[in-house]
Amino acid sequence: MELRLDIGLDEIMQLIRQLPLQKQQIIIKEIEKEIISPGIQDIDFTSFLLNGPVMSKGEYLRYRSSQQDYDIWTKSLFA
Repeated sequence: MELRLDIGLDEIMQLIRQLPLQKQQIIIKEIEKEIISPGIQDIDFTSFLLNGPVMSKGEYLRYRSSQQDYDIWTKSLFA
């Protein structure tokens, strides 16, 4: 069973203001978790990227060589 209500922000704020202080603090903590959580996930993703695999110099040179060959091939193909 599902109940959907079309309540505006003003009505929500009025309802929250009617709650006891303890319940308001719980709501504040839950909202802060929702706002702060994506930031924590971004930090985890950043550390994941920074600690990921890195090309060796030989792999990089091989990559550059293949890119140059590809550039030559596409220029001669469409010229």
